[in-house]
Amino acid sequence: MYSVSTAQIPQSLQHSYKALDSLVTDALQKDVGILPAPTFNPSFGTGIAIVPVVIYKLPGLSEETHPSTIQGLLMVNLRGSLISGIKSTNYLNKNKFWFDGYVGYMNVHLDPENSQYSKLHFRGFSSSFSGLYSIVPDFYLGPIVNANYLSEFGSESDESEKVNYNWYVTPGLKVSFDTRDDIYFPTKAWFLEGTIQGLVELDNEIEPYQKVTIGLTNYFPIDTPKPIIFANRLYSQIGFGEMPLHEKASPGGSSILRGYISGRYMDNSIVTYQSEMRWMFSKRWGVVAFGGVGLLFDQVWHINNANFLPSIGTGVRFKMFKKLKINAALDLAMGRENSNVYFRLSEAF
Repeated sequence: MYSVSTAQIPQSLQHSYKALDSLVTDALQKDVGILPAPTFNPSFGTGIAIVPVVIYKLPGLSEETHPSTIQGLLMVNLRGSLISGIKSTNYLNKNKFWFDGYVGYMNVHLDPENSQYSKLHFRGFSSSFSGLYSIVPDFYLGPIVNANYLSEFGSESDESEKVNYNWYVTPGLKVSFDTRDDIYFPTKAWFLEGTIQGLVELDNEIEPYQKVTIGLTNYFPIDTPKPIIFANRLYSQIGFGEMPLHEKASPGGSSILRGYISGRYMDNSIVTYQSEMRWMFSKRWGVVAFGGVGLLFDQVWHINNANFLPSIGTGVRFKMFKKLKINAALDLAMGRENSNVYFRLSEAF
C-alpha cells in the first residue's frame, strides 16, 4: 500500500493534508451512499447507473454552513451508451460562498420513436462551473460557464453518422434566491435560480445563440400528524438563435417535466409547471404524487404554436442517511404518448 509521510510535505501544506485526510475518513465513516439504479428509458435503452455520493463539511466551518457534496455517476446500457461524471457542490463561510462544478464524458445513442429525429448521438466531454456570492442574506449572484467539446448528430433518416467535434463555450451570469430550511428536503421555502448565457464564437461553423433559464420553486407544509409537503415548480428555458441539439429544451428531465422519453420532443424553448405532494409516513419511507404541464416551442414569439405536454405520476422514497434528509427516489410518470421510470438520489426539485 502506498503511503505518504507528512514529513515529506512542506509545512504550509501539512494542515491541508491532515484536514483532507480527516475529511475523507470522517465522510467514509458517516455519510457515504451508493445507489444502483436500473434504467428503462425507451429511447436510451435498458441499462444501469451507479451513483455514489459523499456528504461532508470542511473542518472549522460554522454549524449553520450547509454540508457539501461530491456525487459521481456511471451509466451504461445495452446499446453501448456510456455516461460518466462527477459533480461537486460546496458551501463556505456561513453559506456566503456557493460553488458548483461538473465534469463528465458521454457517448450516448438515442432512438426516440415518432420523433423528428430517427437517431441522435452525442459524444464528447462536458463541464459546467458556477461561483456565487451572497450579496445580501439569501440572495446570490455570480458567474457561470459551460464548456463542452462535443460531436452531435441528429438525422431524420438512416443516413450515415457524421463525426465533427466542436467547442461550445457559453459564459454568463447566474442569480439565486434561496430560503430553503433544508437543501435536500425543504419544507417551507422559496427557491429561485436564473441564468443568462451566450455562445463564445470559437468556430465559424456554429451559429451564435443565447439562452435564458428560470426556475422558481415554492414549498410549504400541510399540517397533519406526519406533515405533507406541497411543492410547486415553474421552469422555463427561452432560446434565441439556432440552438445546437444538446442545448435544445426537452421535457425528459425529472426537474423539468416527467413522463417523456429523452429526445422525443425537442425545441429551442420550454415552459413547464409541476406540483407534487410529499408524505414521509415513517422515519425512512415516503410516497409522492405529482402532476404537471408544459409548452414546447421554437422562439418566444411562436408560443401560440407550442406543443402541449401534460404529465402525471407517483413514486416512493427511501431516506438514504439517518442524519440527512436525502431520499432515494423511484417515480413512474405518464406523459402525452409515453410513460417513463425515474431512479435518482434526491427529490425531483
